[in-house]
Parts: sequence; C-alpha cells; structure tokens
Amino acid sequence: AALASLASLLGTDRGIVRREIERLILFKGSEGLITLDDVEQAMLDQSHAGLDSLVDAVALGQTDEADRLWGRLSLTGTRPEAALAALRRHFHNLHQTLGLAQSGAPLDDALKTAFRPPLHFKRRPLVERQCRLWSSGKIETALEIVQATDLACRQTGARAETQFSYSLLRLSRGAQR
Repeated sequence: AALASLASLLGTDRGIVRREIERLILFKGSEGLITLDDVEQAMLDQSHAGLDSLVDAVALGQTDEADRLWGRLSLTGTRPEAALAALRRHFHNLHQTLGLAQSGAPLDDALKTAFRPPLHFKRRPLVERQCRLWSSGKIETALEIVQATDLACRQTGARAETQFSYSLLRLSRGAQR
C-alpha cells in the first residue's frame, strides 16, 4: 500500500522523484519499514495536494478546489495521465461500491470490498459522501469522460493539460447534478 501510494504521488521528473524519495528516507530514518502513513505524512504538504485529494475534490463536486489542486500537482511534475489513472481507479471502485450496496451489502462492507488498498480513515467520510452524490449511471458517464480524455491527451500531446483541465471541470460538475 505504501509503494502504491508513493507511485501515485510522484511525477515523472527524475530529479523531483529522487528528492522526494530522499525526503521520505530522511523522514522515516532507520525505524523499519515505510508504511502508508509514513508516505502520506512525508510526501503530502500542508495542503495535502496529492492525487487522492484531487480525486476527492472532483468526486465531491468541488470545482475550484480540484482546479487549485491540479495546479499544484502539475507544478510538481504530475502528468494528466497519472491523474486520469487515479480518477479511473476511484470511479471504478465507487461504481463497484454502489453496485454492492444496491445488492444489499452494508455500505461499510461494500467500501471494504471495493477499495484496495483500504481507504485511509481520513478519506472514508469523503468517499461515503461521494456514494450519496453519484449514481451508477453518473459514474458510467464519468468513466466515459475519463476514457475519452485519456485518448485525447495521448493524441494531442501539447494540449493534454487543456484537455485534462476541461475534463476536471466536467467531472466535478457531474457530482453537482
């Protein structure tokens, strides 16, 4: 879980990746294995500008916050493709959660089954709110937007940032409807 979280937070710039890993090692010291909490505490700044924060802002319909977080992430070298992968994973997990809940499973059990690695306790209430904002149909539309944006970003190259920003707006507005 710690490695998956670290990989999702790091961009593609080798220099930045190296500095961030060195910072994580200094943060942890010689106290043993690096845990998910260590990664979150060492890698996220005070504003928690990570991909999870971006995903949650989008899925909660917080358009301005999503835009602000994407600005911070893109400055640290995060590419639209990495953010799209995080959005795809999240909406897929949210879709699975809703499906299990509609089949009669308690929401708590549905969240535990659908989200791997398990949700951090700080994110859990946010994702529970998202379950109330999104329907299966809306999530399917969101996944179509993510897929189309991913394809457009690969085809347009230099305009990928613009394509992605527009899609963030569309996705976050989807939570508001």
